[in-house]
Amino acid sequence: FSDTSSFKARDDGSPNLESSPDVVTVTVRPVNDDPVISKTDIVLGDDKYENETFIIKPANLSATDPDNSDKQVQFRVTANTSAGVIKLSGKVLGVGSVFTLDDVKNDRLTYEHVKQDTLTDAFTFKVSDAGGGNEPEQTFNIALNPVNDSPEVVVPKAVTLLEEGSKTITGITI
Repeated sequence: FSDTSSFKARDDGSPNLESSPDVVTVTVRPVNDDPVISKTDIVLGDDKYENETFIIKPANLSATDPDNSDKQVQFRVTANTSAGVIKLSGKVLGVGSVFTLDDVKNDRLTYEHVKQDTLTDAFTFKVSDAGGGNEPEQTFNIALNPVNDSPEVVVPKAVTLLEEGSKTITGITI
């Protein structure tokens, strides 16, 4: 942004003197604004359960950057999940992998829970705009609802008895 102003100096004495006009140009050069993380934690409520895959939406994960597009705002994974996998368009992401705000806004980022009976998970990321400066780091926490699993019965191999005989059967668990 540039603007110019014209100035004159005047002496109110006697005689009244005035300088010729001079022009000053002021130029303001923009600086790269760092991205700001605006959403990070996800508590999924009644519709997200263990052992499911779901889309990570902008309501759950988002960032803002006034001087960059959604494709330029990048999230880089710095610590991976332990009870599931993050996927970008079906491809598993790991430490060092990158996805964009555009990916989040277009439903390309998913989380697949794979560790039964673990109801929390997390991954850590940094967000950047490739313009240098501060890259804020944040942990994305995931909380899932439990599933009422069917009980499992384990019994030993077949046991053979003689008529009117008895035998203790062990190894039964529920």
